[in-house]
Amino acid sequence: MNAKEDKELDDSVSSVMSSNSFRSVSTRKAKTTILNQKAYSQIYVSDVYQLITSKIGNYVRAQSLMVVIHSYPMGWKVQRLDIDFVQLRNYLIKKYPQVIIPPLPQVNQKKKLTKKQLYKKKVYYQKFLTSVMKSKVLRGCKFLIEFLQQ
Repeated sequence: MNAKEDKELDDSVSSVMSSNSFRSVSTRKAKTTILNQKAYSQIYVSDVYQLITSKIGNYVRAQSLMVVIHSYPMGWKVQRLDIDFVQLRNYLIKKYPQVIIPPLPQVNQKKKLTKKQLYKKKVYYQKFLTSVMKSKVLRGCKFLIEFLQQ
């Protein structure tokens, strides 16, 4: 900030402090995006499956989860790795510290998952995306839109 902006801020703060009445403060509106324009937009996790990239016998050395996401009414279908979700969450936390970002499920990298465990992961990812989509601020995030589109 330069000296002129500092002076203006000081003047506005002193006028608010000396005033006994409330006044309205203008705030920025959420960015208009395709997700904000369509209030009934829904994100649906249709499938979660395990990708085992390396194993010895029954021992899993490296694995990832693949999450299949559908976006309605846009008609987008995309597959994302669990690592992509971690990157999305970290980005949202840094970019929007004022918004509560839900946690992601833990993934045991050394274990083959059962169908029941994969279903639970699917539910976790669905809850994550549903709560992200509830925020008008987050729906305006270009990174989120690219995550759901490509």
